[in-house]
Amino acid sequence: MFFRIESMVLPIYLTCDFICSMPPRRLSDTIAAALERRILEGALRPGDRLPSERELAAELGVSRPSLREAIQKLLSRGLLNSYQGGGTFVTEGLTSGFFSPWQHLLETRAEVRDNVLELRRALGTQAAEWAAARRSAADMALLQQRFACLDEKLKETAECAPAPGNALCLADLDTAFHQALFKAAQNVLLTHLGDTLLSLLRKATELYFMELGKIPRAYALLSAQYAALLESIHARRPVAARAAAAAHLDFAAESMAETMRAAFAVTPALSSASLSGSRKETRSKAAKTTKTFKQGFFPDCSSDDSS
Repeated sequence: MFFRIESMVLPIYLTCDFICSMPPRRLSDTIAAALERRILEGALRPGDRLPSERELAAELGVSRPSLREAIQKLLSRGLLNSYQGGGTFVTEGLTSGFFSPWQHLLETRAEVRDNVLELRRALGTQAAEWAAARRSAADMALLQQRFACLDEKLKETAECAPAPGNALCLADLDTAFHQALFKAAQNVLLTHLGDTLLSLLRKATELYFMELGKIPRAYALLSAQYAALLESIHARRPVAARAAAAAHLDFAAESMAETMRAAFAVTPALSSASLSGSRKETRSKAAKTTKTFKQGFFPDCSSDDSS
């Protein structure tokens, strides 16, 4: 005699033993899983402080002892940190273990800078494609809200002389927009990798906006790129979204690379022979894309390309 469980056919005596041996799931495990999902999905971010035990228990509809036990489980896994009298926080270790040593290498090694920008392009284009295919209505609303804030600041800043304060604000808004893009891709690992990469490039992004503000109509170009990307995601056109992201990231990568070369005391890169053919091709495409954009949007700067 056989018994079927979720497409598995087992002898009845094995099935009974299997069912009887399954331990019931503890409430604390369910609570821990719910909190863990919030961390993975970005609702709770590295460094965020958890609400008080009373507030969180009421929000989840569970007892405080069960919540306390769940938090202990997450503390033991390293997802949370608790400080005496200071509260409980989401660990910074989700990103800091990767981020800390690479920041110095980014600023001192040209080949690391090239690798980081190459990875940013790969993750960004994939995120755009997946976002167009998978995004929810809430994801779309967040992207539109983040774009509206960024676009408003781009238009406002375009009328001003380049200033560190404006570049700082634009870098924050740009980072927020791309964080929403990674989240809309509906892949928790990509979201965390993307956030780490954005943090790694945070200083370079600020310098990038500072330098870009010196080029006539550069901010108008960026606004058009963001709008094209957003429209493709809204229309659920993955191929078009990937192409729009590639056009934007190729332009940004070339401009950011130039900015970092000037701003950081970079150790000479490895010999050109050590660079893969695919990386050379990617950089060549980025340069061509930048030149095309400058010719189309910055006619006053055409002489700069030939120099």
